[in-house]
Amino acid sequence: MKTIQLMTAALIMVVASAFVSYKSVDWKIKEGYSVKVFRNAQVHYPIYFKGLKASISFDKEHPEKSKIQASIDATTVDTGVELMTAHAKEESVLDTDHFPVITFQSSSVRKNSTGYEVTGMLTLKGITKEINFPFTFDKDTFIGTFSIAAKDFNINREGAVPSGQIKIELTIPVTE
Repeated sequence: MKTIQLMTAALIMVVASAFVSYKSVDWKIKEGYSVKVFRNAQVHYPIYFKGLKASISFDKEHPEKSKIQASIDATTVDTGVELMTAHAKEESVLDTDHFPVITFQSSSVRKNSTGYEVTGMLTLKGITKEINFPFTFDKDTFIGTFSIAAKDFNINREGAVPSGQIKIELTIPVTE
């Protein structure tokens, strides 16, 4: 009789565990975040953006349940040099008059050997492309680096980034 009770209890636990849901944590961006862009390998100084907004639901134990939606105000671009910042806002680069917001919407998040990888749709200058990039999550900070091809987003400022890579570095401290 005891054996049947133990087997029944074990079966109930197994069945019940199949219905356990994992809740992702909703994270809010803290001050001190950094969104840096490097135009190409020869340029060592970064271009900065402000105005980051995001909805981040992330569970480091079950990343497949995670969702990330982010936008950044493209008009906040800052190269550190007034004339270069004005050029960055021009039609051939960011075209901030027509496309003042850059957005990202994740479609999947998975664990990898060095941390995590997110895949999603990046919309820049009205052009949407799928990208993926690795990131880590440590001590309540998301850190990621990825590159995009300038030509994929119609960024063709003569002499600056004809068809090169644009490197983006993100350091995003968060709180629950």
